[in-house]
Amino acid sequence: MTMTARVKIAPVSKSIRVNATQAHAFEVFTSGLGRWWPRDHGIGKKPMKAVVMETRLGGRWYELSEDGSQATVGKIIVWEPPRRFVMTWDINSQWKPDSTVSSEVEVRFIAEGANATRVEITIDYQPDALVLAVSDNGNGSTDKVGESAGHGLIGMRERVELFGGELGAGSSSLGGFTVRARLPTS
Repeated sequence: MTMTARVKIAPVSKSIRVNATQAHAFEVFTSGLGRWWPRDHGIGKKPMKAVVMETRLGGRWYELSEDGSQATVGKIIVWEPPRRFVMTWDINSQWKPDSTVSSEVEVRFIAEGANATRVEITIDYQPDALVLAVSDNGNGSTDKVGESAGHGLIGMRERVELFGGELGAGSSSLGGFTVRARLPTS
């Protein structure tokens, strides 16, 4: 008899406070990636010439080797400057490019004053589900909501559960609220 067990890998999160505005921290992390990424930490051929992030939705994070070859680290799937971006991390356990084992990396930039920003990075591997999380900073919305705006969390939970998923909601690290839905893909 053969038994297969699925193991859930818990998300990994790290945060750091930097002395920079939210917009500057975002710019240095994304467009300035090649200025700070260590040249000896790569997945492509050595020696590494450059590390590049194409700063747009659908853009790639890739390494360029001195021989001209490229190794793709991942692609941007959410682009919300200067607050956050989410990208795939297409690296296997041997530190080689492999889009069949994608994880997600979310990087958030939370303003904590005039010249301070908290940068939060979360890596989450979900081989069998689509996970969507929406957070706000607690300031509310300036958008006008119509008479029939929907059915709130109860309606969202009913729709997610209809497809075999789960919905959770609670306080966010931004000081506001987060709604997280997990929908199975198989």
